[in-house]
Amino acid sequence: MLVGPAKAANAGGVAVSALEMSQNSERLSWSFDEVDGRLKGIMEHIFKASADAADEYDLGHDYIAGATSPVSAKWLTQ
Repeated sequence: MLVGPAKAANAGGVAVSALEMSQNSERLSWSFDEVDGRLKGIMEHIFKASADAADEYDLGHDYIAGATSPVSAKWLTQ
């Protein structure tokens, strides 16, 4: 069973809040599909950064360790 990092799970809610703030500040109204698409892109980026870091440190499928590694911290901010 694959277990995702809590940081990544929490990031979904934080990302949606940031998207809402962006809409409000620009006085835009995005459709559900547009918000969902943007969120999907953000979450895919987080997963890839965690998986890449786990690979780099030979952690196998330990995405929790991958998400907390210094390498993923660098990739997540890009």
